Amino acid sequence: MHFSNPSASDIKEIVDTYNVHDIVEQDIQETNTQDKIDIYDECIFLVMHFPKYDKINSKYFSNEFNIILGKDYIVTVTKYHTNHIDNIRKQYAEDIDTKDPDEEFKISPYYLLYKIIDVMYDKFIIALNKFNIDLNNLEDAIFSKDVLNETLLSKLLTKKRNIVLLKHLILPQIEILEELQKATVNFYE
Repeated sequence: MHFSNPSASDIKEIVDTYNVHDIVEQDIQETNTQDKIDIYDECIFLVMHFPKYDKINSKYFSNEFNIILGKDYIVTVTKYHTNHIDNIRKQYAEDIDTKDPDEEFKISPYYLLYKIIDVMYDKFIIALNKFNIDLNNLEDAIFSKDVLNETLLSKLLTKKRNIVLLKHLILPQIEILEELQKATVNFYE
């Protein structure tokens, strides 16, 4: 199940359906500035931040992902809509529809979590590669002129700000992923 910018009734549905801890409910309602992992008896709760691109301003901002990983379910909640979750869900539905009826087909919630994180990290890599090319082009354009071009300088500084944001988003996740790896060994036996 996935929710983008959930309403109070959506959050109530999550709480009632999956019987999540009160702290998880509070964390979904509030914007968290830090990534975290909380391990409960019946679920693992993650808060991670991934970049979301604003085409109008040419800037990245943080899209908070709240993930509730149960033994037989996964619920994702994002502040802003992301096509990546929709694409993963569509691919999963297609895989179910096209499976051989004689084969057992089970994709665990942990596998879906892996796919989500993998897709979002691929997005990071693509953004960083694009930044590198853009920065090189901007620096070449700025330094090829005798006069400072304010527009080029502004674009360069925006790119630099975007790099700082991406670095700020990715570094805390190292510890979260290490804790997740340890927790899932016990959680899924």
